[in-house]
Amino acid sequence: MSPYLVTAFDAKAPAGARAARHADICWIVVTTPSITLAAWTSSWLRGHSSSDDLVDALHRWAPLHLVVADDEVTAQQTAVPATPAADLAVLLTAVRRAASPGQNSPAHSSPAPVVRLVLPAPGDVSALPAPSRFATAAVQTGHGVLVGGAGQPGIGLIPTIEGPDVLRWTSYALPELPLHQHSMGLGEAEFAIREAVRDAATAVSELALVGGSATAARAAVAQALTESSLHTYPDSLSARSLRILESADHVDAILTAADTLGTGTPTTGAMATLAVDAASALALETHLRPLRSAVRQARTAAINTAS
Repeated sequence: MSPYLVTAFDAKAPAGARAARHADICWIVVTTPSITLAAWTSSWLRGHSSSDDLVDALHRWAPLHLVVADDEVTAQQTAVPATPAADLAVLLTAVRRAASPGQNSPAHSSPAPVVRLVLPAPGDVSALPAPSRFATAAVQTGHGVLVGGAGQPGIGLIPTIEGPDVLRWTSYALPELPLHQHSMGLGEAEFAIREAVRDAATAVSELALVGGSATAARAAVAQALTESSLHTYPDSLSARSLRILESADHVDAILTAADTLGTGTPTTGAMATLAVDAASALALETHLRPLRSAVRQARTAAINTAS
């Protein structure tokens, strides 16, 4: 557990808490397949992790991964078929090609290969390439991965649930990737997530009011943390990046618990609950908004700085 969050909660997940399918739970909890892909492909491209390590990390999300191109143009440019769906071996080949300066830039220009995590939200799309099908999909899902040299052609990858045990990766050909990452530095990110952790302790108390009991609130947070713990980060990440990611996962567990206790879905949150006191729900939501932004910023800083 993060040392910054020890006062927020100390509950353990109850026995039998993982009744729902892992792929379905994790899609709304704490981390995302895009974070896993960005962290592990960056490590793999630098020779710090093997392709088997990368594939194993992705298989923790679902046993079967389908890889397709968004359209025929993308299929021709990336060698990822539009149909039928390919497997992770094709995805890794496409990532390797997109990250190779020789493939994406003139002979006199050699931008550093980069894997970039994007976590857009309404009103926060600065990290996305110019209006594109990838940008639209990334905003809809809330996450995605960019691969290629800054200012050069590259690819975008978006994961979606295809079935209970199936994850589909859609590849998008992009004529030019953003020149700037729009990510804060690690120092700023660590300070921001520490502040978020302190605010999260208050949110847990308010979550107990919204959820009806402190036990329900703690159990929901513990459930989210249990699911998150199944997904690991590569050892090549710096200790500081890992610290930031761990704290972000803990704060996001509280956000997920609030969404789950609010409506049973991750879309509208606690504000839609009719059975709770409106003032309590409003106070909770007021605390949650900056926490959501802090988690996104911390994760992109930790992952993108490492890439």
